[in-house]
Amino acid sequence: MAEHDRPSVADAPPWWLHGGTEECPHCGQLYHLETERRCGACDSPSCAHCHAAHERDCSPSGEEARDR
Repeated sequence: MAEHDRPSVADAPPWWLHGGTEECPHCGQLYHLETERRCGACDSPSCAHCHAAHERDCSPSGEEARDR
């Protein structure tokens, strides 16, 4: 095999772009455990996409405000 035919590490997409093994309880999207975010109020997990919205809508008791 010629050297230019081998795939290089630089050609591979980053690991966090592949589907993960954890499922976000808010949107159902798969994410990697290493990129998990936790709510400061209720300590529930979420993906990076849902994190800000969940923290904004989460009350200190851990219940999400659904009527906002």
